[in-house]
Amino acid sequence: MKIYRLLFLLFFISVIGCKKEVNKNEVSTKENNSTQKEESFNKINLQHHSIWSLDRVKLEAVNENLNYNGDDVFLISRISSTETAYATLSDIAVTFGNEYLVSVIVKKATIGDLFGLRIVGEYPNRIDVVFDLKNGEVKGSMEEVGDFIKESAHIEDLSNGWYKCSFKGIVYSDTIKIILGPTSGLGKTITWEAPTTDLCNTYIIPSSLKLEEISYTK
Repeated sequence: MKIYRLLFLLFFISVIGCKKEVNKNEVSTKENNSTQKEESFNKINLQHHSIWSLDRVKLEAVNENLNYNGDDVFLISRISSTETAYATLSDIAVTFGNEYLVSVIVKKATIGDLFGLRIVGEYPNRIDVVFDLKNGEVKGSMEEVGDFIKESAHIEDLSNGWYKCSFKGIVYSDTIKIILGPTSGLGKTITWEAPTTDLCNTYIIPSSLKLEEISYTK
């Protein structure tokens, strides 16, 4: 009888312990939920594509049949495969130490499958991402240099070959540039604008290019 009583006592203690552990988990989950924050986005005004700086790339309007949701489509093409080539939006005022989201809608064109996107402050601070527009994925790894902090990169399938390419990062600068363009992936992610194997190109919707400051509220 003593053995049965002992076994029953041990069983009772274990049940009570499990209940306490469940309660702890419930409290922890509630605490985590209460501390979750909601993102809000403040859109930063960007330069019209007509005044983008074009370095060994050209930006041309294409057939109206390619319009995406009524937005004009352009073809951005390299005109040199032996030198760096890219488009730049300069002197964008930002808040030092804040988090930003940059995004643009693009589509694979006739030559090459890859598209590079960068935000850069005072050299060497920058974040680079290369997107694979054939397979709909982020190619390789997202890269950071200097004091900028990479967070996440994402590619969203919008159907009919169109993708929304975006990434988040924290910038330690008062002004930044956005640099973008087609690439062949000949080099590393951080040198996507370097010489390529061919004169690659990409369909792009310039009006879709966005820079948004991210803030959080409980």
